[in-house]
Amino acid sequence: MFDNVSSKVGSKIGSTIGANKKLIEKFLVVLILLEFAPFDVLNVVHPDADKHVRRLLAPVMNPITNLMSNVYMRALVFLVLVWSCCMMKDMNLFFLVCVYFIVSRRG
Repeated sequence: MFDNVSSKVGSKIGSTIGANKKLIEKFLVVLILLEFAPFDVLNVVHPDADKHVRRLLAPVMNPITNLMSNVYMRALVFLVLVWSCCMMKDMNLFFLVCVYFIVSRRG
């Protein structure tokens, strides 16, 4: 009985991650790129331009950052990490999630 339930849950998790793999990858890439974006370069064009850009992005980035720092969301992303490595054998997604975790702890 438990084998049947666990295989159904595993199949559902695998199909959900597999179906949304590209979306997950793009979302994590955007978060990583925005973390490393060289906004300070904009000060060459106009003084305090980096502050204006950060202020412009804040209404979008703050809720996303708060959501991604939630313990349940981090657990879900960790599940994607483990699943991509151990079950899907997808090293691209695995490394992308690893980089995301490293970047998110940095800030």
